[in-house]
Amino acid sequence: MKIDGLDFTIKKVDIQNNTHTVNFGYKSVQIPGTQSIRIYTETSNQNYMALDKWFNGIFGNNTGVQGYAKDYKKNVIFNTIQIYGMFPTDYEFTSTGILVTFSADYINGDLELFKIQRLRKAKLEKLKSLQ
Repeated sequence: MKIDGLDFTIKKVDIQNNTHTVNFGYKSVQIPGTQSIRIYTETSNQNYMALDKWFNGIFGNNTGVQGYAKDYKKNVIFNTIQIYGMFPTDYEFTSTGILVTFSADYINGDLELFKIQRLRKAKLEKLKSLQ
C-alpha cells in the first residue's frame, strides 16, 4: 500500500474488540467497549527519513496533543479495504527493511478477501521465480 508516496507491505492486521461486563443483580450483560487496531507493515530503508519525520512530528514535538488529527493521521483505500485515522506508533530496523506498526481508528472492508488476495499474489510470485 502507498501512503504519501511511501510503499508499505502489510504483514499482519490485528483487531481487538474489548467488552465490559455490567452486572444487574443476578444478570450480567456484555457491553461493547473500545476497539484496538494495529497494522504491522514493512518498508524499505530508503523511506527512513520520511517515516522518521512523520513519526517524530506526532510524538517528538507534541503535534498529536497540540495539533490536529488531520495533520498526522492518514486515510487509505487499499484493495477494497478502507483504513481511517492511520498513523505510525513504532518502528524498528531489520536486515530486510523497517518494520512499522500503525494504529488506525477504523477499518472497513472484507479482510478475509484481502488475505486471499495476498496468498494468491505470493503464490504467483513464487511461480514466476521458478520459471
